Amino acid sequence: MRKLLLAVLVLFLLFGMTAGVRAQESDRVSLDIQVVYASSGKKYVDPTLKSLSDKLKSLFNYSSFEIIERKDGAAGKGETRSFDLPGGREMFVTPVDIGKEKVRLKVRIRGKGEDLVKTTLSMERSAIVMVGGPEYREGVLIILISAD
Repeated sequence: MRKLLLAVLVLFLLFGMTAGVRAQESDRVSLDIQVVYASSGKKYVDPTLKSLSDKLKSLFNYSSFEIIERKDGAAGKGETRSFDLPGGREMFVTPVDIGKEKVRLKVRIRGKGEDLVKTTLSMERSAIVMVGGPEYREGVLIILISAD
């Protein structure tokens, strides 16, 4: 009887711990950041971007789209993560609402001591949002943001 009670107690503790871990994980969001360099000239689309090719071409008047950096991280509600971007810029991402199906993120991109982009994104989990515009070399940077 003692062994059975001990086994049940161990199972209860293990289940309770994993349920707590799951609850903590749902309070955090995984961030995936892809930095795309868009430029004119040779026609090229990074193989990783094939599924987004038509959307990129329709939104941005460029013929070449190349992923030049990829970053990831995780953050909880109200916790700000920073990511270095090419050209001496920095991006700050703060989850303001983390739901089961949707996430809201505050996104700020700074460069040369000023805010270049400051917005709040509302997105479905695992969706990709494109933030474009900061000039870079002979084109622009397009930041692809996904949160899950």
